[in-house]
Amino acid sequence: MSKIFFKFALALIAVSTSLTMFGARQTTMLPGVVKNFELPHFDDKSGEKEWELFGESATYVNDSRIDVTKIKLDLYEGKQKSEHRATIKSPTAVVNPTTKISESDLDLSVSAKEFDMSGKKWKWNGDTRFVEVFSDVKISVKPQKKNDSITTFESQYASLDYKDKSNIFELKKNVVVKNDEMQVSCEFLHAKTSKENTRGISDIIAKGNVKMLYDKRSASAGYTEIAPEGIVVLTESPQITDLSSRSKLLGRSIVLNKEKRSIEAFSSKKQRATAIIVHIDENKKEQKITILADKISMFQKELKNESQNTFNFDGNVVVITDDFTAKCDNIEARSISQENEKNKLEYIRGNGNIRFENDDGIATSKSMNIIPQKEEIWLIDNVKLYNPKRGTTLTADQIAFFRKQNEGVALTDIIKRNSFVIVKIDETPTLDNSAKQHSNKKISTIIKSKKLNFSKTEKSINFVFTKDVSIVSDDVNATCQKLEVYAETDDKGSSTPKKIVASDKVNVKSKGYSANAEIATIYPRLYQNTSKDAKSGINKFIELSIDPQNPLLRPTITLPPFKSIGIVDDETSTETKQEKTIIKSNKQWLTSTQKEDRYIFEDDIEITGTDMKATCKKMEVVIPNKANSKREISQIIMTNEVKLTQQLKEITCGRADIFTNTQIVVLTENPVVIDREDNSRADGFKITYNHGNKKIQLESDPNAQVAPQQTTTQFEMPYFETNEESTKRATIKLDTNSDRKRRSFRRH
Repeated sequence: MSKIFFKFALALIAVSTSLTMFGARQTTMLPGVVKNFELPHFDDKSGEKEWELFGESATYVNDSRIDVTKIKLDLYEGKQKSEHRATIKSPTAVVNPTTKISESDLDLSVSAKEFDMSGKKWKWNGDTRFVEVFSDVKISVKPQKKNDSITTFESQYASLDYKDKSNIFELKKNVVVKNDEMQVSCEFLHAKTSKENTRGISDIIAKGNVKMLYDKRSASAGYTEIAPEGIVVLTESPQITDLSSRSKLLGRSIVLNKEKRSIEAFSSKKQRATAIIVHIDENKKEQKITILADKISMFQKELKNESQNTFNFDGNVVVITDDFTAKCDNIEARSISQENEKNKLEYIRGNGNIRFENDDGIATSKSMNIIPQKEEIWLIDNVKLYNPKRGTTLTADQIAFFRKQNEGVALTDIIKRNSFVIVKIDETPTLDNSAKQHSNKKISTIIKSKKLNFSKTEKSINFVFTKDVSIVSDDVNATCQKLEVYAETDDKGSSTPKKIVASDKVNVKSKGYSANAEIATIYPRLYQNTSKDAKSGINKFIELSIDPQNPLLRPTITLPPFKSIGIVDDETSTETKQEKTIIKSNKQWLTSTQKEDRYIFEDDIEITGTDMKATCKKMEVVIPNKANSKREISQIIMTNEVKLTQQLKEITCGRADIFTNTQIVVLTENPVVIDREDNSRADGFKITYNHGNKKIQLESDPNAQVAPQQTTTQFEMPYFETNEESTKRATIKLDTNSDRKRRSFRRH
């Protein structure tokens, strides 16, 4: 293009020189008409021909006007040998010898070795060395090399100023420049060429609604500068659109470098550099990703079957999509365009002060990797995710979101031994109900593990913690190898935990409570789906059970100790040291109200406590909830095949109610008490041991028929109290031949 403009300038300068000489000579013409004239002009110093003018006629009108028809002007160059350079033609021309101005309203054509030019209504000023064409300007520049394309220029106006060392061209009104590589349109085009070399245009300036097609991209701006090295600078609201990917680039200024195949966009206070990247997923769904930065650089690489665009975003980077927003120090992204296929965004990688926000909360990290094709988002190094709706904070070495599957994973650094995935929940259920009765204090829970998987649906969200799991809250410490949390999501996006399942070596410790099991199911403190439970406020809170894959490991719970139940004599029981209550069964759970907690056990129950052992099929342990008081067992209820021993006393019955505070034991459903010390046996409808008043009361079934009177051995002792009518059903049988056993009863 530079050579084209240079040749065009030489041609116009030659025309102006010829007309000047022609005008000077015609001042001596006599009135009249000269037909078919030919007028050469030679350089005074070298003697070489500079130009030769031909015309069908030249009419002398007056000293300031000569009319020439069918002008043909051949231009020559060369000091040693003249060579023909260009030919200028016009149907008519009016020449003013005095002002050295020539002009015409008709067509103008210029033919040169390097270009052709045409237009209408032209004017030339010999004094100022200035040429103007006022209509239908067309310039066709011939290629400098065989493989180059023809470049054409069109406009409504063109001028040439050649008075200095440079030729200055200006095109106005509907300016269009075209070749096989580029097309430019604007309202004003300024070009400058040097007369001393043949490098062509030194610079081009386009103004006013500049639009450009360049290197498979479209560009627009208010002001554009094009340098001969293939560097284009766009300012005044510049914008570039990649035609294959439809991605856009905006900024205060944009610089294109054809040689490097690069584009750079820069920011100002009012206009930040912005890239709008269009991504088409596998389902042909279109997504726009907007990225803002202080500076954006793009490099294009053409491969055999595809085109790669690599973007670099530096300084205060912001990423905006329909699903998330992100901020960081810098980002690298790459898109791939294949022939006849949609543009694909391969990756987005961010570094430094990452802040990522979406429906799952606010995340921070040192690095970020987004893989749009897989719909994966990875946050790496010192990751922290906070969800204000759920009141949860998650920290990990890496967090990945798999949006296509609505799943995610949080990972630790396998090299660091003390690296854990940590989840902090602002407010969670408490095993100790009394702790919340008189306090508005939020109770937080911290969960640690080596790995966390999470999944989400429209109505629920699930978390699975695995390997070295620990749970710490205001009143609970627990460990296991796997923890699953199931939560339901409401219309506002807030999630509420519904069930928590811990498995594989579960150990739970609380105030006055500990448990071991293979499976522990925890239900948050919410009412069950029955009107009776909702009215009473009953909640099934934690359940311990056997893992079918490991049936030999049964749940074990340890509760606070209680006083001796008082079945043995006072002298012995007062010497007994209190021991924690340990209970094993196949299944255990806790129900809780504001008033009390009830621990419920089923299937092959074993209990050991202060000077007591027992087995049964079902059992309940009651612990009252009293603010600021020590947790103590108030009642133990055993049913179904109860077997209880205290020292040498053995009890079997269908039900045993133990009131630990008052040391009262009530045995019902065919109770039998055997004392192995003296082989005594007591049975009846109901037997009550009251350690407080040192009495044992035996009662018969009040609805039973009175049997014929039997002879029984009865003892009147302070510790026993019998009803006269009950003696026919409640009996005590002793071996009276044993003096040792008689002495043992006298101790009572």
